[in-house]
Amino acid sequence: MGYGSGALATIDPASATVEHGRVDVEDLRTALARLPDVQREAVLLVGASGFSYEEAAQIMCVAVVTVKSRVNRARVSLAAMLSVDDAEEVGPDAFTRAAMQIAA
Repeated sequence: MGYGSGALATIDPASATVEHGRVDVEDLRTALARLPDVQREAVLLVGASGFSYEEAAQIMCVAVVTVKSRVNRARVSLAAMLSVDDAEEVGPDAFTRAAMQIAA
């Protein structure tokens, strides 16, 4: 299993819909806010900002495996909070990019 490889197919930031279901923008923002700071930071660095795991590890001053673990835990938590059946479908890239585009 590759981290970030299970991203949901498409998110339309204008309507905050996900191709395989709907995600309310406020629910997404709330879920991201409820993540532990270190998980949210990892998801936002890797998913929204597009940093590699190696770059995120340098920014966060932690090991690459720690970043991968935090991103994975964030995916699992987001899946539970957003009632997504399979955490594999919660790609941090898709969720966080949608949140960042909507917030901008």
